[in-house]
Amino acid sequence: MDRAQRQPAPITHNQADASVLQAVSNEPHSGIDRHRIATIRPPQEGTAVNTPTYDKRITALLVVDPYNDFISEGGKIWPRIKAVAEANNCVPHMLEVLQAARKAKLRVFYAMHHRYRPGDYETWSYIAPIQRAAWRNKSFEYGTWGSEIRAEFAPLSWRVAIRKGFRKK
Repeated sequence: MDRAQRQPAPITHNQADASVLQAVSNEPHSGIDRHRIATIRPPQEGTAVNTPTYDKRITALLVVDPYNDFISEGGKIWPRIKAVAEANNCVPHMLEVLQAARKAKLRVFYAMHHRYRPGDYETWSYIAPIQRAAWRNKSFEYGTWGSEIRAEFAPLSWRVAIRKGFRKK
């Protein structure tokens, strides 16, 4: 069967959290098959199999890179993802999931991309293509609007934040 003919398998989820989430990438190196889209649909009423339970002690939401440069009109990366993000209502669905997690009193963790500063890459012997593009475009540049978290996604507290690894040689 050719890739364009494949249909995604539905994944059921709690009615309160039900929304259509789609993962699509046009980046050939991303590892995501852009023709396969996972869809979350509400469960059939009365089926225990489709009503998951969550242990709040070990369940959390991980919010990754909610920077203006990435998910806001006017952001440096937004033009590359805009068509897909808007077609799938990506940002509104992300906000819906965040609000559901907060309403359920789940912990929310933030994994934030490194914010570019002058001198970050100049001494590196090897710079990956994505890092070279970040350097050239100054994506998530420290101190700019683009490196700020989009207002609707701002943490309610900074008790726990995850810093992604970033080391200079």
